[in-house]
Amino acid sequence: DRIEVVTNVRKPVKTIREEGEIRTAITFIQNHQDGWSEHYAGPRVPSLQFEFYAGERYLGGFGVAHDYAVSDPSTAGFLSRDVPQRQIDDLLNQLGLARPEQ
Repeated sequence: DRIEVVTNVRKPVKTIREEGEIRTAITFIQNHQDGWSEHYAGPRVPSLQFEFYAGERYLGGFGVAHDYAVSDPSTAGFLSRDVPQRQIDDLLNQLGLARPEQ
Protein backbone atom coordinates (compact mmCIF):
# COMPACT_ATOMS: atom_id res chain seq x y z
CA ASP A 1 0.00 0.00 0.00
CA ARG A 2 3.06 2.28 0.09
CA ILE A 3 6.69 2.75 -0.79
CA GLU A 4 9.08 4.37 1.66
CA VAL A 5 11.89 6.06 -0.27
CA VAL A 6 15.03 6.51 1.80
CA THR A 7 18.66 7.40 1.19
CA ASN A 8 21.48 4.93 1.70
CA VAL A 9 21.87 6.31 5.25
CA ARG A 10 18.14 5.74 5.97
CA LYS A 11 17.12 9.41 5.68
CA PRO A 12 13.42 9.53 4.66
CA VAL A 13 12.87 11.16 1.26
CA LYS A 14 9.24 10.46 0.37
CA THR A 15 6.33 8.16 1.15
CA ILE A 16 4.56 7.07 -2.01
CA ARG A 17 0.91 6.03 -1.55
CA GLU A 18 -0.59 6.93 -4.94
CA GLU A 19 -1.43 3.74 -6.80
CA GLY A 20 -0.16 5.00 -10.16
CA GLU A 21 3.24 5.90 -8.68
CA ILE A 22 3.49 2.53 -6.93
CA ARG A 23 2.71 0.86 -10.25
CA THR A 24 5.42 2.98 -11.95
CA ALA A 25 8.05 1.67 -9.50
CA ILE A 26 6.81 -1.92 -9.90
CA THR A 27 6.88 -1.65 -13.69
CA PHE A 28 10.42 -0.26 -13.59
CA ILE A 29 11.77 -3.20 -11.63
CA GLN A 30 9.74 -5.75 -13.62
CA ASN A 31 11.27 -4.34 -16.81
CA HIS A 32 14.73 -5.01 -15.36
CA GLN A 33 14.34 -8.60 -14.15
CA ASP A 34 17.25 -10.06 -16.09
CA GLY A 35 20.98 -9.54 -15.80
CA TRP A 36 21.38 -9.35 -12.00
CA SER A 37 24.72 -10.48 -10.59
CA GLU A 38 27.24 -9.85 -7.87
CA HIS A 39 29.46 -6.93 -8.89
CA TYR A 40 33.12 -7.85 -9.35
CA ALA A 41 34.27 -5.05 -6.99
CA GLY A 42 31.80 -5.94 -4.24
CA PRO A 43 28.29 -4.83 -3.34
CA ARG A 44 27.09 -1.62 -4.96
CA VAL A 45 25.36 0.96 -2.80
CA PRO A 46 22.15 2.65 -3.98
CA SER A 47 21.60 6.38 -3.50
CA LEU A 48 17.86 5.84 -3.08
CA GLN A 49 16.07 2.76 -1.82
CA PHE A 50 12.44 1.90 -2.56
CA GLU A 51 10.95 -0.15 0.28
CA PHE A 52 7.53 -1.71 -0.37
CA TYR A 53 5.05 -2.24 2.47
CA ALA A 54 1.59 -3.71 3.00
CA GLY A 55 0.52 -2.13 6.25
CA GLU A 56 3.46 -2.70 8.61
CA ARG A 57 4.71 -5.78 6.72
CA TYR A 58 7.87 -5.24 4.68
CA LEU A 59 7.58 -6.84 1.23
CA GLY A 60 11.03 -6.12 -0.23
CA GLY A 61 12.48 -3.45 -2.42
CA PHE A 62 15.23 -2.22 -4.67
CA GLY A 63 17.60 0.71 -4.94
CA VAL A 64 18.95 2.94 -7.68
CA ALA A 65 22.06 5.01 -8.19
CA HIS A 66 23.58 6.89 -11.11
CA ASP A 67 23.43 4.09 -13.68
CA TYR A 68 22.55 0.89 -11.87
CA ALA A 69 19.89 -0.79 -9.77
CA VAL A 70 20.51 -2.81 -6.60
CA SER A 71 18.48 -5.68 -5.19
CA ASP A 72 17.24 -5.80 -1.64
CA PRO A 73 19.91 -7.83 0.19
CA SER A 74 17.34 -9.16 2.68
CA THR A 75 15.39 -10.84 -0.13
CA ALA A 76 17.83 -11.36 -3.02
CA GLY A 77 21.39 -10.97 -1.76
CA PHE A 78 23.87 -8.34 -2.90
CA LEU A 79 22.96 -8.24 -6.58
CA SER A 80 23.00 -5.34 -9.00
CA ARG A 81 22.64 -4.63 -12.68
CA ASP A 82 23.47 -1.76 -14.99
CA VAL A 83 20.53 0.41 -16.05
CA PRO A 84 20.80 3.26 -18.54
CA GLN A 85 20.98 6.59 -16.72
CA ARG A 86 18.03 7.97 -18.72
CA GLN A 87 15.79 5.14 -17.48
CA ILE A 88 16.64 5.94 -13.88
CA ASP A 89 16.06 9.65 -14.59
CA ASP A 90 12.65 8.79 -16.10
CA LEU A 91 11.69 6.77 -13.02
CA LEU A 92 12.71 9.55 -10.65
CA ASN A 93 10.93 12.22 -12.71
CA GLN A 94 7.71 10.19 -12.79
CA LEU A 95 7.87 9.82 -9.00
CA GLY A 96 8.76 13.45 -8.32
CA LEU A 97 12.15 12.59 -6.85
CA ALA A 98 15.47 14.38 -7.17
CA ARG A 99 18.34 12.63 -8.92
CA PRO A 100 20.49 10.67 -6.50
CA GLU A 101 23.93 12.09 -5.94
CA GLN A 102 26.71 10.30 -7.75
